[in-house]
This record gives sequence, structure tokens and C-alpha cells, in this order.
Amino acid sequence: MGTEIKNNLTTILRENGFKATPGRVSLLKVLKGSVKPISVEEIMKKMKSKLDLATIYRALKEFEKSKMVARLNLSEDFSVYEFLVGRSHHHHLVCCDCSKNN
Repeated sequence: MGTEIKNNLTTILRENGFKATPGRVSLLKVLKGSVKPISVEEIMKKMKSKLDLATIYRALKEFEKSKMVARLNLSEDFSVYEFLVGRSHHHHLVCCDCSKNN
């Protein structure tokens, strides 16, 4: 992870009242690097720092409360998450046939 990206994510965490642990930084890096909303399963696959499922869900819930992350229900099957810091208002499209989101 680049030092500049890590420092930026560390700053974002601290400004929102969180300790900048390696796991939290890694989680935000995965979310920030995703071009579309991402599922928890996809997050786990992409994380370098391996966190257990409960820890990821707990962190995402806290990040959501702080408005750093948004949880979206783009299909009936599961939720996906996206990084919000520095992003403007936008919409998501979901295919009615296959439920693929964009």
C-alpha cells in the first residue's frame, strides 16, 4: 500500500474517531479501491490483512454510522458497501434480469 494512501486513510479514520489499526486501514483501502459497491465476501478476498467475518461486519457498521461507508441493498440477496469520503452524490443501476449492479 502506498504511503500516501495509507496516511490519507489513517487521517480519515482518526478524524472520524477511530484508531487506525492495520485491519481498518486495509478494509478502507479495499472499499476505496473498488469502482462499484462491493460485498463482504469480495472484501474478504481482496484484503491483505485477514480479519474474521464478525470483525469486518462490526467495522462496516461503525463506518456506516460515521458516514464513511454506505450499505446498499441493490438486490434481495445481500448488501454491498461503498466508500463515501470525497465522493459526490450518485446513483446505481441494477439489472432487473440478472441483478448485476453498476
